[in-house]
Formats: sequence, C-alpha cells, structure tokens
Amino acid sequence: MKINHIDTNKKVLIVAEIGNNHEGDFEFAKELIYLAAEAGADAVKFQIYFGPDLLTNDHPRYDHFCDQSFDEEEWKIIFKESRKYNKEIIADVFGLRALKVAILNKVDGIKIHSSDLSNIPLIEECAKANLPIYLATGGSTLIEIKNAIFSLKNLNFKQEINLMHGFQAYPTKISNNDLLRISELKEIFGDNVSYGFMDHTDGSDIHAIYLPAIAIALGCTVIEKHITDDRSKKGIDYYSSLEIGEFKKFVAFCDDVEKYLGKNDFVRSHDEEIYRSNVKKVFVASKNISKNTSFNKNNLEMLRSPEVGISNYELLKDQVSNKKIFKGEIISPLNFERKVLGIVVARSKSSRLKGKASLKVGSVSSLEHLFKRLEYCKNNEFINDYVLCTTKDPSDDKLAKFTESIGVKVYRGDEENVLKRMMVAVESYPDFSTILRITGDDILIEPNYLKKTIDHHYKLNADYTDAKLLPSGTEVEVFESSVLKFLLRWCVDTSGTEYLTNYITDNSHLFDCASLPVNKNETINARLTLDTIEDYKLINDLINYFKDHDKEFTYTLSDILNYFKKFPKKLNSNKSVVQKKIPKKFSTEIDYKGFCSQK
Repeated sequence: MKINHIDTNKKVLIVAEIGNNHEGDFEFAKELIYLAAEAGADAVKFQIYFGPDLLTNDHPRYDHFCDQSFDEEEWKIIFKESRKYNKEIIADVFGLRALKVAILNKVDGIKIHSSDLSNIPLIEECAKANLPIYLATGGSTLIEIKNAIFSLKNLNFKQEINLMHGFQAYPTKISNNDLLRISELKEIFGDNVSYGFMDHTDGSDIHAIYLPAIAIALGCTVIEKHITDDRSKKGIDYYSSLEIGEFKKFVAFCDDVEKYLGKNDFVRSHDEEIYRSNVKKVFVASKNISKNTSFNKNNLEMLRSPEVGISNYELLKDQVSNKKIFKGEIISPLNFERKVLGIVVARSKSSRLKGKASLKVGSVSSLEHLFKRLEYCKNNEFINDYVLCTTKDPSDDKLAKFTESIGVKVYRGDEENVLKRMMVAVESYPDFSTILRITGDDILIEPNYLKKTIDHHYKLNADYTDAKLLPSGTEVEVFESSVLKFLLRWCVDTSGTEYLTNYITDNSHLFDCASLPVNKNETINARLTLDTIEDYKLINDLINYFKDHDKEFTYTLSDILNYFKKFPKKLNSNKSVVQKKIPKKFSTEIDYKGFCSQK
C-alpha cells in the first residue's frame, strides 16, 4: 500500500493518533502535531466529528463531544499545520459532514470507526474519495467486516483496504488484545486487503511496545498509537497514550523489529552468499576413481572447499568418469561428458509477420538458416545435437515436413504449453543433461558465444544461464533438464510457459542462475530478432552481405559489429519496432506447498 510517499510494502506505517488528546484545545492540537513529528511518526491521525452528527442529544456524553469538536475553519488550519512537517494525514470520519472536511483538506487516508462498520451509506461515500480506507474491526462481528469489504469491492474500489485490529478500551487489558485474530483475518481475507493494529494498552506498561512488535511479526503493515505530552492528565485517550520520549523509543523499536524480520523470500543476501561460499560442500573423490567408473556414494564424499564444484548429487548419479580421478580431487563437469541438446522452438502462426519461418534470407529460408548455424555448432562440438519443437496444430504440418526433409528431427506437442512441447524432445534424449533453447525468431545466434555461455554454465555449475547482454536475436538460454522437469511439475500456471525465463527469475531462490559476462566493446545495441517486416529487411540485407563475402553461415558477432560500422544507418532501420510485452495473465509462482508435501 502507498500512503502518499510511504510504501508499506517496504516499511511499516507508524501512525500517531492524536484522537481526543487535544481536549478541544485548538493550540494544543497544533502542538501535538509538532510533537508527533519530533517523535518520528510517519503519519498523524485525527478524529473529525461534530456532536450532533455523532450522538443523540440525550446521550450522557453529548455536551462533552460538542465541546471537543473543532469547526471547519479550525480543521483547515490544523491540516495546514500538519503539512508543515511533511506528515501523512489520516482522518477518522464520523458522518458525512466530517467526510466532507477530510476531503476538502486533502487527507491521505480515511478511517472508518468500528461503530460505523455497518454504516454502508457512509462507507460508500468514503469510497468515492478514492483514498486508502482503514476499517477498524474492534468489537465487530465477522459478518460486519465481510459486509463492509464487500460493499467496497462491489463499487470496484481500487485503493488499498486495511483491516485495523484492536479492541478500543482505554486502556485495553492484555488479555483482550487477541492478536491471533490478525492471523485469522489473514486466513479469511488473504491478500485482498492489508492489516494493521491499533494499540490501546496502558502506555506505562512494557506491553505497549511489545504488542505492536508481535503485530508486525504477524504481518501488520500499519501500527496506530496514541500520543500525548503528559500521560498523567485525565481524559479518555490518555491512559493508552505514549509520551514523546516513549514514542521515540517505540518508533526505533518498530524499526528494529522490521530489521529482525527481514524479508520473506529466499533470495540470498550478499552476506548469505559469502556464508554459503564459505560453508557449502562439494563432491570430492573419496578414493581413486578409474576411467569409465560410475559415480556413487562409495567413491564420493562432500567436503567444504573454496573451489567451485558440484553439490547436486542428481547431476552425478547417472554419470561415468571420462578420466582417472585421484582421491581428494573436486568433481567438476570436466570429469564426465555432459551432452547438450539444442531445441529450436518455432511455429507457423505469427501475429506480426506471417510465415516468417519460410521467408528467404540469403539462399535459404530463415528457419533453415538457423539450422545451418546450429550444424556449424554441432560440427565444432559446441553442442551434441539439435531438434525442432513445434505444435500438433495442422498449421504447423508444412513446417514439420520441411524440417524433416532437411534431416532435422521434429518433436510436436501441446499447442499452448511451450514447456510441455519441449519436454517431448527432452524425454527423447534421456542422456542429455543440458538444454539449449533458441526461439525460431533468433536466427543469428552466435556460435562462439553459444559455446562461451555453455562453458560459463558448466564452470559455475548453474541451473540456468543466459546471455542477455548480447544483441537481441543472438543470445541463447541454457537450462539443466532437471530444472525443466521441476518447472513442469510444480509451476502453478503453465499456460504462459513461452516465457520460461520468468519462472526461473521469479523463483531465483530455488535455482543457481548465471549470466554470461560480455564486454561492452564486444557487443552493440541492436535489434536482430525476426518478428516484423522491418526486422526482416535488416536481417535479409545483413545475411546477403555475408553471403557475398563467403560467410553466409559462419559469420561471427565481430563480423556483425563490423557490418554496422560500415553501414551505420542500417542499425537504426528497425529501431521503431516495439518489443512485445510479456503478458501478465499467467502466474509464475511455484506450488511450494505441493512440492514440500511430497515425500
């Protein structure tokens, strides 16, 4: 949630509740604003009410609340004073007149008191202000809370809704705080809303600091606390208030709690990476291992080492040593053969360039040109084999037939799920541990950098390695086949698996990822992928140039750089093309619960 410039996804919002502590004293109200700023609060909160709009005239506290309320002009000055200290302003609104005052003075958030939780007409009017709404839940039933949220959602309310837990007694007994209700609310409403805690514990009690800390640990992103200059004064709100010095300590303590809790993902920090590098174990030969010997638990042990080695037993258990390995030697991919399968993912349908796989570039079609480049890689032992993966849709029959006619194997699969389609090929090559993915649009793949990417992948024992610093259309992606199998089984939504990289990067804490480092002078900011007519004209001209210079299928990235130095205008010929955005309709999450429940 964002309250003006306060992002509660990154920092807990500490709200200094002035409430009724001003006792109707206009000048003292302004002083409390200053004291809240000095104490380090992120926001101040006021209760806006007018006696006749709050109570019946026979209510025993009618005169009291009439005496304590400010008029519209006084509220205007109070809000102006608050802005001097760059404080966010939240307002409790008790009725439509109070709401009007809050809106006219441009508050940053509106709070609805628990006594108004069933006041659906007021809630609906608050929604029109299009500001974050805080719903106080103290003393409310679950039905009342649900109805309030439903009324906002029914209006297509887009701002943040925060459920503020807290029993509003002055002071609240420790036994009446019921902090576990926060967890229950989260269980019921999930991520549809956010959560906060209003603490009304006796300000002199140590629990007045500890309870908010527990609330933060339970997931509250807003903490509301009364503030006063002197708790010995008499008044309804004073008992639960913190004095200025106490409030400062309270703010500092909440900051510390956030540091203690840290982040809730498994993305390793820099310090964690250092720790991991110091303590992580790798496989070492526990005895001399002869050539052509299978790796197993009898000839391997795990030891800490400063050198990079293999720590994934699954990577070793089906492998055979390709040379003699001496006792104590760290096991690396160089100790056994790892086969690389290049998978070209392509289909006939294209929204921007019809039939692009069949378009002639140089002397052959664009797809055949890509295969020629891969054949060069195979002949030079950069990869062991390559195939085409396309769909079972009849529109791809011609594509499949042509590919088979030039001696390239074709695997066909799911029309929507690219990962399932690729797995048809992967499972047909069970002894190939490494998968090189190339899209049919990237016909200018760079063989030398393809090899560099694979070597970098093996050097770091990575699960996934990209070469994203290369020009678009020349890069490749390298996956371990075990990663693809994992994604297929545990991805929450596999409808968007054309974008496999997103599954990896969004769950980077599960995988060892790497990127090929590339010097800036070795590359260029160019669009060399085939997706539009502008792309086609550029690529066709480039390939015809190399054809005329006897490098039709063997040109390098260096050759491409020299081409653009010679023809600089060509570089900008397709700059106007807008890259297709990755759809947001699919989830890139992993089913952790399902994964962890497996034995």
